[in-house]
Order: sequence, then C-alpha cells, then structure tokens
Amino acid sequence: MDTPEDVDRLVGEWSTRVTERARRFQLAQESVATVSVTESAANGAIRVTVGPSGIPTDIWLSDDTGRMRPAEVARQLMACMRHAQASLADRVGAVMAETVGDSADAAAVVASYHQRFPHDAPAPPPAEPMRLPKPVRTPSREDEEEWDAPW
Repeated sequence: MDTPEDVDRLVGEWSTRVTERARRFQLAQESVATVSVTESAANGAIRVTVGPSGIPTDIWLSDDTGRMRPAEVARQLMACMRHAQASLADRVGAVMAETVGDSADAAAVVASYHQRFPHDAPAPPPAEPMRLPKPVRTPSREDEEEWDAPW
C-alpha cells in the first residue's frame, strides 16, 4: 500500500462490499417483513397464522370447536400460536441464509427469534372430546300426581 492508487483501490473495494452488504440486508429486511407461519391444532379445527413479529394475523376456528370445552379451545389455541411462533425462527433463518448468507449478523437475527420464541414450545396436544353433561330429568305430570296421592 505504497501508492495513492493502492489506497483508492482498497477504499473502492471496501465501499463496494459495504454497499453490497447493505443492499442484501435491505432485501433481507423486506423479505422477513413478509414471513408468516400457519399452524393447526385439534385435528385442523383450530388454525393460527403469525406474522414476522410473532403476533397472530389470523385465527380460524371450525364448527368442530363448538363440541369442545371452552378451556380446551383456549389451551389448543395458545399451544398452536406458540408452535407457530417457534417456527418463525426457522423461516427467518431460511430467508436470512438466502439473502444475506452465513454471517454473524444473520445468526444474531435468528438467535433473537429463538430467544423470543423458543422451540421448546410444545406442539398442540390432541383435543379432548367434549363430555356432555348428564341430562337432568324434568318432573312429569305423573310425578306431581304421585306426590298428591292420599296414602
């Protein structure tokens, strides 16, 4: 690096690399912004879609959830959402690898998703069928007549 031309060449190469890296990260940011993950639970009766921030963008419940206890629907829905969120890290990792390549910055982005949405979130368990309460027998006219019997 003895001549001004060498310095100019090195600065030009560095500037080109920085510009290209910024372009790839801009592309990665735009691509990650479109990422979504959809998961289902309860044999397809519950479906949750989450966007790149992990916030649900769509929740769908089939009529089959009407035969489930409300607490079971809530449990299945939350487990389904956590499973979708945990899958975001893999999807974002694929986008980062495709646009930015294998870099420490890309790994840091993916690691932040793994930290926010850990994979140890269990997959939604099978739905428990709703148990209908035993029917209550209503008094009949015959019951009233027996009660009024003179004996």
